[in-house]
Amino acid sequence: MTAACAQESGRIIVELANGVTMGKLTYEDATIDISTEVFNPSASVEYKFAGSPLAIGLEASMSKNDFDGEYDDGNGSLTAERKKYVAFLRLGDRDGSYLRIGYCNFKYDFSDAVIYQPDETDTDGTATGDLANGADVELCLGFPGKVRFSLALGASYFMDAEYDWSYVEIGGDSPGFHAGTAKMDAISARIRPEISFDMGGNLRLFVNGTVQASAWMIDEDDDEASPDYPGVDIYSAVTAGIRYSFGT
Repeated sequence: MTAACAQESGRIIVELANGVTMGKLTYEDATIDISTEVFNPSASVEYKFAGSPLAIGLEASMSKNDFDGEYDDGNGSLTAERKKYVAFLRLGDRDGSYLRIGYCNFKYDFSDAVIYQPDETDTDGTATGDLANGADVELCLGFPGKVRFSLALGASYFMDAEYDWSYVEIGGDSPGFHAGTAKMDAISARIRPEISFDMGGNLRLFVNGTVQASAWMIDEDDDEASPDYPGVDIYSAVTAGIRYSFGT
């Protein structure tokens, strides 16, 4: 009777983690070095309904990196900060295989951007992306046990994401301050392998690695949307954290 009552109460699952972000990428004519940052916190909480594979939850995360790029005709740098919030429904066990569907809000803040070219320098560059109307989906294949391995694939699609940008051009064909705004769709895709360890008492320790690519879906025929967009942003991280379940 006691066990049955405990089961009826469902479970609350809390996850706290921190990631180390890093990486290097090549995109079109650019080679980008990404600074290593050690403070990139994330947290989530969800409620798993008793006797059901369904859970509801909230997730929040942030990250920040400096980017240094080498191009065919110059070089540049910028600072990128990202904040992500997801409200989700999960079908399946968090420590097994599951399908997660959510509503996602993703904010970008690019600052201190500078690009050096032979005949032009662009400085004080900023770009803000408010990806407010996003649909997020994640599919995970997991193997439950004391030591658990899993692989998650996820994607987000943002409709009419708002994008604002500005910079100061020195030299070149149009010196001076430039600014603009646009609404464009955006897309993000990620892959995350994970290993976790059962520590007893409803506590698990986990380590995972994430690679995520995000890009604005530029309409090349739209002169207002095409110029001065941030291109593809690559986020890569190794994350460690704890996952604790309250209830049975």
